[in-house]
Amino acid sequence: MKPAWATAVEQALKKDAPALERWTEIETILQESRKCYRQVLRPGQVLVHPSNRSGLGLNGAQVHKTGAQVQSVGFSSMELKRSVCMEISTDRALSQKAFSFNKRQVDMNGGLLAEVRGDERYMSLACSHFTAFCRACIAACPSDQETVSDNGKLTLQRLSTDFRQAVDNGELELAMAMVTRAKLLAEQGLCIDWDACSHGGTEAPLLKFLHDFSLKYGASKRLGEEFMSTVAGLRFAGQERSHAFARAAMIATNLTATKVVDGVARLLSKSDVSRLCAKGMEDAVKDWEELLARAWAHTQNVTDASARAKAVECFGRLMVRSTLFMCKKEKSGQEGLEHGSLANLLTLYEHEMGGKSAGATPAAATKDGPSDAAPATLENMQDPAFLMKLQGFAEGNLYKGKQKYQDIWPWKLEKIGQSHGSFSLSCPVSWDKKVEVPLSELKKFFDLYSGDAPEVVSDSVDRLPHNTEACSQERLRGEFFELCCEYFLKYSHCEEELTFLKNPTCCLLEGKAKTGKLTIFPFTDQISKVGLKPAAGSVEVWHSASGTSLYISPPAAAGSLLSAFWQIPVGSEPNLATVLLNEKGWKIPILKNTASLKECILYRPKPAESLRASAQELDQGSAASRKRKAS
Repeated sequence: MKPAWATAVEQALKKDAPALERWTEIETILQESRKCYRQVLRPGQVLVHPSNRSGLGLNGAQVHKTGAQVQSVGFSSMELKRSVCMEISTDRALSQKAFSFNKRQVDMNGGLLAEVRGDERYMSLACSHFTAFCRACIAACPSDQETVSDNGKLTLQRLSTDFRQAVDNGELELAMAMVTRAKLLAEQGLCIDWDACSHGGTEAPLLKFLHDFSLKYGASKRLGEEFMSTVAGLRFAGQERSHAFARAAMIATNLTATKVVDGVARLLSKSDVSRLCAKGMEDAVKDWEELLARAWAHTQNVTDASARAKAVECFGRLMVRSTLFMCKKEKSGQEGLEHGSLANLLTLYEHEMGGKSAGATPAAATKDGPSDAAPATLENMQDPAFLMKLQGFAEGNLYKGKQKYQDIWPWKLEKIGQSHGSFSLSCPVSWDKKVEVPLSELKKFFDLYSGDAPEVVSDSVDRLPHNTEACSQERLRGEFFELCCEYFLKYSHCEEELTFLKNPTCCLLEGKAKTGKLTIFPFTDQISKVGLKPAAGSVEVWHSASGTSLYISPPAAAGSLLSAFWQIPVGSEPNLATVLLNEKGWKIPILKNTASLKECILYRPKPAESLRASAQELDQGSAASRKRKAS
């Protein structure tokens, strides 16, 4: 059954009335049902809808003519309110159709339209030509409209002030608009799928700080798509969404730039900031982030209005100075001074703040954190672990995953970072599985686990009064099964290079393998069984200390799940040898290549009647030999 608002829209469309009248009625219906909203967008976010002008789309020459006409008669921001667009569908097929249509428009118009980047999120339904002109102006597309171009290319400098401001909103204004939009979506219970870096909290304090700080350095500046994309995409120590203060400091630095080229601030370049992710920079970047975090908490303690303005300026200068120091560009800054170290910069910041230490912490806090009765300090509110604890999350606890994190085993919260929680799967018989979950998603996907930590057989079984040999064997069997799961993952990549053939049955190595580098392990994930008694084709393993023997049975499943260990036939001239892997006290027969191999059929030696007996004889012989040498 269709919702009431959808039925009302269909009825409005069927009315015999002018198009504008019908749209006004539809807009009212959508607003009352909260299916539409008003938002200030940048031209770069908006493409044209594939159904524009009955599927004809844009005329590049008309796009430029529209812009020239607006420049001629004058720009009015009120006219922008007539613009209408819709979000690009999350359905892959529909979104691909939208992007393909717009790319075709660019090709057909011979460079008069801006290129499609692929990160656009909206499609225009009204004012499409004007929006396309704004995009083309930012991209400096070629044009024959002299009133809006320079040297044959569209330029922002030829536009009126109001017109240029509408086309060229800065990145900070856009970021704050995204925060406002996110709040609206959250209130409506809708999902947000934007890729974004941390902005310091739900109220975006870091973004507000950057705006306040930029006021000290004149009119707002554009930072450029290349710089912003690079800063947002930096991976510090393999983490894509971390180091919020360091990223904010890079942005603050370019906001102080005195050099502006084509309307874009030029101080730090893409290569300057990318260098911070180079190998060997991890510790230095970590120290930088911690320094800025301490100074930020110190700045937040300032509540007096007049002192607050000074604190913003001091912290901003610390950001800029430390960024230029990290990027080795101190002489390129407005001060042109070299400070030598981060410690010197922190000392200078404290001096400018009136001599108060940025490293001071509240004395009331204890090792286990503040008591429930104690009021939360500003430093507490900067601590993600503290904030998550208020919501019932603590490191070391077990949690039940939901939706995409659902599993038969619980998850253990290992660590709460600045932006993510690190979980590991508490599975006693499987490999180490870990996930990084954004802090904003913890309550959505995880509930506290009420049961005990899972285990195969507890170590305490051996100490029970009614302990039997069977209990000890079962504990060892559980330990060995866990070991097999771990080592199967380690060696299973070998099986990707093997192909099984029939008539005659053989195993073909498709690639290359240096001597001893091909390891065939007698286990195939969790379809292999480990038992206490031998079975047909089983492989005996034994524990050196206890003498317990276990048997790995060949998988009963067919096809690709069959382990190569049981598929390689015996040959008169084997190129594989049976070797004993000694791991955690267990003796495990494995197959290894005895020479370098390349694209060949594999053969194994004839199995010994009792590999364990042969190994024991070999061990005894080796011991006797060592004893003779010692004497």
